[in-house]
Amino acid sequence: MKDKNVVTNVELKTSINPYPGIEEKTLKIIDEFKLRDRIIISSFNHYSVLHMKSLAPDMKYGFLTETCIIDFPAYTAKYGIDFVHPHFKMVTEQFAKDTVSAGVGINTWTVNEESDIREMLSRNVNAIIGNYPDRVGEILKER
Repeated sequence: MKDKNVVTNVELKTSINPYPGIEEKTLKIIDEFKLRDRIIISSFNHYSVLHMKSLAPDMKYGFLTETCIIDFPAYTAKYGIDFVHPHFKMVTEQFAKDTVSAGVGINTWTVNEESDIREMLSRNVNAIIGNYPDRVGEILKER
């Protein structure tokens, strides 16, 4: 992806297993390819995201969640994290409004069906993570 003009979400798989040193090793690879400006780091383990942010505060970050956390957008903003990464079914109109009010973006997952893609786009999410990027691309061409 180094030669492509795309942003890549790198998910640290640290939610259950800690993998000591994974953040440092991940940053070393990112720096080897000079990709800090084209990577978003995310994890279900928010401590891992915060550790990575302490190592590279100039990068973008997202807190992943698959549960309904009270005031998740405000919580995310409190820690200086750029994006919420909720499952798409959590992205209600009110959640989207709350996220904008908190000053963070929404990168939602796993959005595969055309109707769900359209719904997420209507809520002005920043990114759609799914298994069929071509579907998202075709719908975006219509706009």
